This record gives sequence, C-alpha cells and structure tokens, in this order.
Amino acid sequence: MQQLVTEFQHSLEALDSVIASRLMPLALEAARQVIGQATTMDGSALLRQIQQLLADSTLHPVGCKLSTEDGDLDTSVATRWQELCRLAAPGEF
Repeated sequence: MQQLVTEFQHSLEALDSVIASRLMPLALEAARQVIGQATTMDGSALLRQIQQLLADSTLHPVGCKLSTEDGDLDTSVATRWQELCRLAAPGEF
C-alpha cells in the first residue's frame, strides 16, 4: 500500500510539472495582451511562480485573488456570493 501511495504522489508531482509548463505560454500571452507587446523575462522564474501557485492551498479552484501596489482584487466564490447578497439586500450586509 505504501508503494502505491508513493507512486501516486510521484505521479501528482509530475502532473504539476506538466501543468505548469503548459500554463507558461498562456501566462506569457496574457501578459502580452495586457501590456500590448511581447515580454522578455526569465522563463525559469515564471515557471517557479506558476508551480508555487499550483500548490497554494489557500486559493479556491474557481477563484482568483490578485494583490498589487494599487489594490486588491478578490474574485473568490465566497466574495462574489457575499457581493450578490449585498446587492440583493443592501441594508442587511
């Protein structure tokens, strides 16, 4: 049983690597669309950041939280639900 668990863990780690490497071109294209031109950056640094985000257990699978110097954006399910409730009954939330 332990060998099966170990092999499963190795498979998950390999999958994280594949997912991260496939997300990298998408991240670069998103940056190009936002900036309006192609970006030049260290691909290994971007890959490490993507891998770190894939293992972040504080992120909900269908949500997104962005923090910048200019402010924060939280599109998590809980926050969106709370905003909908506030809009539906403004005096209660």
